[in-house]
Amino acid sequence: MKLAIVTASSLVLHLVLGWMFAPLATFAGGFWQGRNGGRLGSAAMGLSWLGLIVWNYVVAPEAMQKMFVTMSGILGNLPAFGYPLLTFIFAILLGGLSGYLGGQLAKLKENKS
Repeated sequence: MKLAIVTASSLVLHLVLGWMFAPLATFAGGFWQGRNGGRLGSAAMGLSWLGLIVWNYVVAPEAMQKMFVTMSGILGNLPAFGYPLLTFIFAILLGGLSGYLGGQLAKLKENKS
Protein backbone atom coordinates (compact mmCIF):
# COMPACT_ATOMS: atom_id res chain seq x y z
CA MET A 1 0.00 0.00 0.00
CA LYS A 2 2.84 2.38 0.84
CA LEU A 3 4.44 1.71 -2.53
CA ALA A 4 1.24 2.60 -4.39
CA ILE A 5 0.74 5.81 -2.41
CA VAL A 6 4.35 6.98 -2.79
CA THR A 7 4.39 6.07 -6.50
CA ALA A 8 1.18 7.98 -7.14
CA SER A 9 2.42 10.96 -5.13
CA SER A 10 5.69 10.98 -7.06
CA LEU A 11 3.81 10.84 -10.34
CA VAL A 12 1.48 13.70 -9.37
CA LEU A 13 4.37 15.89 -8.25
CA HIS A 14 6.23 15.09 -11.46
CA LEU A 15 3.28 16.03 -13.65
CA VAL A 16 2.12 19.09 -11.71
CA LEU A 17 5.38 20.72 -10.55
CA GLY A 18 8.10 19.04 -12.63
CA TRP A 19 10.49 16.12 -12.31
CA MET A 20 12.70 17.88 -9.75
CA PHE A 21 9.89 17.80 -7.17
CA ALA A 22 9.19 14.06 -7.51
CA PRO A 23 11.88 13.15 -4.92
CA LEU A 24 9.85 14.98 -2.27
CA ALA A 25 7.32 12.14 -2.41
CA THR A 26 10.01 9.48 -2.04
CA PHE A 27 11.63 11.46 0.78
CA ALA A 28 8.29 11.51 2.60
CA GLY A 29 7.81 7.82 1.78
CA GLY A 30 11.23 7.02 3.21
CA PHE A 31 10.33 8.94 6.37
CA TRP A 32 7.06 7.00 6.57
CA GLN A 33 8.81 3.67 5.96
CA GLY A 34 11.72 4.31 8.30
CA ARG A 35 14.02 1.36 7.80
CA ASN A 36 14.48 0.43 4.13
CA GLY A 37 13.21 3.83 3.01
CA GLY A 38 15.71 3.76 0.17
CA ARG A 39 14.18 0.61 -1.27
CA LEU A 40 10.72 2.11 -1.15
CA GLY A 41 11.97 5.32 -2.78
CA SER A 42 13.80 3.44 -5.55
CA ALA A 43 10.83 1.27 -6.35
CA ALA A 44 8.32 4.14 -6.21
CA MET A 45 10.20 6.59 -8.39
CA GLY A 46 11.35 3.85 -10.75
CA LEU A 47 7.76 2.71 -11.27
CA SER A 48 6.55 6.28 -11.64
CA TRP A 49 9.08 7.23 -14.30
CA LEU A 50 8.83 3.89 -16.07
CA GLY A 51 5.08 4.44 -16.29
CA LEU A 52 5.66 7.85 -17.84
CA ILE A 53 8.15 6.48 -20.36
CA VAL A 54 5.78 3.69 -21.40
CA TRP A 55 2.77 6.03 -21.51
CA ASN A 56 4.57 8.52 -23.73
CA TYR A 57 5.82 5.76 -26.00
CA VAL A 58 2.31 4.31 -26.36
CA VAL A 59 0.73 7.71 -27.03
CA ALA A 60 3.36 9.02 -29.47
CA PRO A 61 5.67 6.20 -30.59
CA GLU A 62 7.20 7.98 -33.60
CA ALA A 63 8.06 11.12 -31.68
CA MET A 64 9.46 9.14 -28.76
CA GLN A 65 11.58 6.97 -31.03
CA LYS A 66 13.02 10.08 -32.70
CA MET A 67 13.76 11.59 -29.30
CA PHE A 68 15.39 8.35 -28.09
CA VAL A 69 17.63 8.19 -31.17
CA THR A 70 18.55 11.89 -30.98
CA MET A 71 19.23 11.99 -27.24
CA SER A 72 21.14 8.71 -27.30
CA GLY A 73 23.31 10.14 -30.07
CA ILE A 74 23.97 13.29 -28.07
CA LEU A 75 24.88 11.25 -24.99
CA GLY A 76 27.75 9.47 -26.69
CA ASN A 77 26.30 7.65 -29.68
CA LEU A 78 24.47 5.11 -27.54
CA PRO A 79 21.95 2.71 -29.02
CA ALA A 80 18.38 4.07 -29.14
CA PHE A 81 17.36 2.31 -25.92
CA GLY A 82 20.23 4.02 -24.05
CA TYR A 83 18.42 7.25 -23.27
CA PRO A 84 15.27 5.74 -21.71
CA LEU A 85 17.46 3.23 -19.85
CA LEU A 86 19.62 6.02 -18.41
CA THR A 87 16.47 7.93 -17.48
CA PHE A 88 15.12 4.89 -15.66
CA ILE A 89 18.41 4.30 -13.84
CA PHE A 90 18.52 7.98 -12.84
CA ALA A 91 14.99 7.69 -11.42
CA ILE A 92 15.93 4.61 -9.38
CA LEU A 93 19.05 6.29 -7.98
CA LEU A 94 17.32 9.59 -7.23
CA GLY A 95 14.36 7.87 -5.58
CA GLY A 96 16.64 5.60 -3.58
CA LEU A 97 18.75 8.48 -2.32
CA SER A 98 15.79 10.63 -1.31
CA GLY A 99 14.02 7.66 0.30
CA TYR A 100 17.19 6.76 2.19
CA LEU A 101 17.51 10.33 3.47
CA GLY A 102 13.89 10.28 4.60
CA GLY A 103 14.44 6.97 6.38
CA GLN A 104 17.53 8.34 8.12
CA LEU A 105 15.56 11.38 9.28
CA ALA A 106 12.92 9.05 10.72
CA LYS A 107 15.61 7.11 12.59
CA LEU A 108 17.07 10.34 13.90
CA LYS A 109 13.66 11.48 15.11
CA GLU A 110 13.08 8.08 16.71
CA ASN A 111 16.41 8.24 18.60
CA LYS A 112 15.69 11.72 19.95
CA SER A 113 12.29 10.71 21.33
